[in-house]
Amino acid sequence: MRIGELARQVGVSTDTVRFYERSGWLPPASRGDNDYREYGEGDAEHLRLLIDLRRLDVPLSDAARIAGWCHAGHCAETTAELPRLIEARRADIANRIAGLQANG
Repeated sequence: MRIGELARQVGVSTDTVRFYERSGWLPPASRGDNDYREYGEGDAEHLRLLIDLRRLDVPLSDAARIAGWCHAGHCAETTAELPRLIEARRADIANRIAGLQANG
């Protein structure tokens, strides 16, 4: 699939896809004879997981590491690490709420 189709499928802009690829958070796409980027379903899953983790406010480096493990076929590491990351985010949010309530 081309970049526009990938972006629509994941729910982001093509600029977002390019940003993640340029930054190294999404593996570089293969290129067709016409030099267009070509993505597969694995790329879509990688990007979808990365975007979903960022929406949970997981730091980009952690989100990219988790998505990269899954993309590379190391789902056991992903399964083990993901609950810890989500719990850390929940604890951070709870602390921020408590701080806001104490100051409010």
